[in-house]
Amino acid sequence: MVRRFVARQAMQNEATKTVHRNSLGFVVSDSAQGRGDSGAKIVWGLREDGTRVSIDDAKRGGAEHLKCECGADLVARKGETNTHHFAHASGGAQACRQAQLAAMCSFAVGALSGKADVRLPDVDGRTRSIGFDTVIGEVFGELAGVRAAASKIKSRREVAIVFMLKHRQPLPDVAESKASGLSVIAINLAPHRNLTDEQIATAIRSGASRRWLYNARFPKATTDPSAKEGAGRAELRARINKSHIDLSGPSRIKSNITDEEWTSLGPEELRRRLFGDKYER
Repeated sequence: MVRRFVARQAMQNEATKTVHRNSLGFVVSDSAQGRGDSGAKIVWGLREDGTRVSIDDAKRGGAEHLKCECGADLVARKGETNTHHFAHASGGAQACRQAQLAAMCSFAVGALSGKADVRLPDVDGRTRSIGFDTVIGEVFGELAGVRAAASKIKSRREVAIVFMLKHRQPLPDVAESKASGLSVIAINLAPHRNLTDEQIATAIRSGASRRWLYNARFPKATTDPSAKEGAGRAELRARINKSHIDLSGPSRIKSNITDEEWTSLGPEELRRRLFGDKYER
């Protein structure tokens, strides 16, 4: 009887447990559970003086008169069974593109500041890390990013770093960067977006996959996104190789995907074709 009561109480506690969101607005999860929530919600509000307030520190409701990055009034949604987040007081936009971009920029500045060692994309197979002296948040097209500079880089040349939070995202046009001599790095955070703040910061500095969109000093190191596999496909191919699935010989799985489909289908569709609905992301 006692065991049954304890088990029931544990289930009730689990049901009312609030799931935490990281500083990018995504649900924190160490498994596939929670990762279906692909939309980042608003987790930062602004006071009148411009200081930022985390949803964890905000009072429930709208008594603090916090503002969104887009200027809308915010209400703190802090129920017992949902993930805490802000929503526009008007009743709409629990997710706000402008708020997400600002959150990513601010987080990246914190992760890269203080001359923390940052792994650069390989050049001719050589790996190099560097610490940046200055890091400033900036939005590049549809992506949040930073401009960073280090005294070790010749002539203190700036580097732009953009962050992808989805497997398929339009990358910024680098024509202007080429004209100005600005090198551009793309870092894929899509596989890491549901991790803790500390883990995402580590991914930004070294763990996440990255490539040169343009390298002013070594132009041949530049990756042409249209000529290479997307980050999602590359990750999926690595997963397949690790699982020892032979795609070179005749098999039922191989016959389901043509060479043309391998390069044209998105990562989610490839996962569905290969592994079905039970594929663990």
